[in-house]
Amino acid sequence: MIAAFAVIFGARHSQSHGRHDTLLSAIAFESIVKLLAMLGLGAVAMWMVFDGPGDLQRWLEGPGAILQQQTPKLDPAQWRTLLLLFLPQPS
Repeated sequence: MIAAFAVIFGARHSQSHGRHDTLLSAIAFESIVKLLAMLGLGAVAMWMVFDGPGDLQRWLEGPGAILQQQTPKLDPAQWRTLLLLFLPQPS
């Protein structure tokens, strides 16, 4: 879908030094669509798994707190390594 937007809106002008306003608009529109989709998915999950935010809060204070205490904590060297692994690579 991103490639289709880039081809349709970005390839209109053959100027290599010009601004690509249509391509930027297409990318911005696509980002808004993704944001709305993620918010919608979160809302559906909130009401399908839990019965709304109140039920989620009750779970976090009860069984969720117990699970958090049972989860092993990472050593600072481990989370720093994970952070470095997931940093974007320069192109």
